[in-house]
Amino acid sequence: MATPPVEVTSPRENVNCLASNDPKGGKYIGTLSRTEENLECQAWAAQTPHKHGVKKTSIPDKDLNKAKNYCRNPNNGSKSPWCYTMDPKKRIGYCKIPKC
Repeated sequence: MATPPVEVTSPRENVNCLASNDPKGGKYIGTLSRTEENLECQAWAAQTPHKHGVKKTSIPDKDLNKAKNYCRNPNNGSKSPWCYTMDPKKRIGYCKIPKC
């Protein structure tokens, strides 16, 4: 009789929601890349259209390139994950990420 397959879970399982022990999303590593206003997020490694001083050590990815243009909450310093937007007239936008 064959053994049933073992289900393997990814370490990134449930990353597109905020964990109950991380209500401000400082550890959020999901792939949401649009603000509540549906604006596209600027890549963290980019300095256009908005220059910024976010360092790789202030995000959970520890690499601005790996963080791509995903919503993050650097240093857990804001009310929720956010991003710089691609709209030159709107510097920052918050991201609506559901709770797990």
